[in-house]
Amino acid sequence: MTICRVKNPEEGIEFAYHFLMNLLEKTDSFKLCISGGTTPEPLYAKLNDYCNHNQVIAEKIKICWVDERNVPYESSRSNYGNAKRVFPYLCNLAHAPIPTGSQSEVLPNQYREALQQIGFIENNEFESDLVILGMGADGHTASIFPNTELKFFNQHVAISSSENIPEERITLLPSAINRNTEKLALIFGKDKRKTLKECMSGNPHFPFTAVIQNTIIITDQDV
Repeated sequence: MTICRVKNPEEGIEFAYHFLMNLLEKTDSFKLCISGGTTPEPLYAKLNDYCNHNQVIAEKIKICWVDERNVPYESSRSNYGNAKRVFPYLCNLAHAPIPTGSQSEVLPNQYREALQQIGFIENNEFESDLVILGMGADGHTASIFPNTELKFFNQHVAISSSENIPEERITLLPSAINRNTEKLALIFGKDKRKTLKECMSGNPHFPFTAVIQNTIIITDQDV
C-alpha cells in the first residue's frame, strides 16, 4: 500500500483526479470501477466536466460499479442514480449499472453477465484499469461489512445482507476488486483513523484489509 497524506478532502480529490487523468490520457481504452457514497462525488463531478470538454477522449471510458443497494435507480439511495446526478455525461459512456429489482439470488449472475458484455470480465477474470474505493468507520468497503453474510455468490459478485443495513446489496468480491490494475481509496475524517490503522496492521476483522494491498490510500489523517 501507499499512503498519500493530504491536508483536507478537497486536496485529496484533486490528487485522485490528476491520478485518474494521467491513466486515462495515456491509454487507448479505460475501464473504471466506481463506488457510491458522497465522498467520491466531487471527483465524479470533475470527471463530468472533463468529459464535456474532451468528448473524443471520453469515448474510451467504460464504467462499472463496486456495489449497489437493491433499490430502484430513482431512489436517493441508489449508487447508480446518484452517480448520474453528479456525472450526467455518464449516460453517453459505455457503462454497466448493477441490476436491481429482481430476486436476490439472480442478481449476482445478472451483474456478471453485464460485466462480460461490456468487457470487464474476459476469460472469466475481472479486469479493470482503476477502482475508486472507500472505507467506512466500521472498516467496510464496497458492500462488505464486518460480520456480514455473503450469499448467492459467483466468482466475482455476491449479495451482502446484515441486520445492520436496511436493504440487501450487490457487491463485487475482494478477489475481483484486487484484479484492478490500480486501486485508489479515498478515506477522510477522524472517525476513520483508528480503523484505517487497524487495516494497515492487517486486522482481518475489517473488510478493507482484504483490498488494502497495492492500494493508494488518500487520507487527511496522520496514520
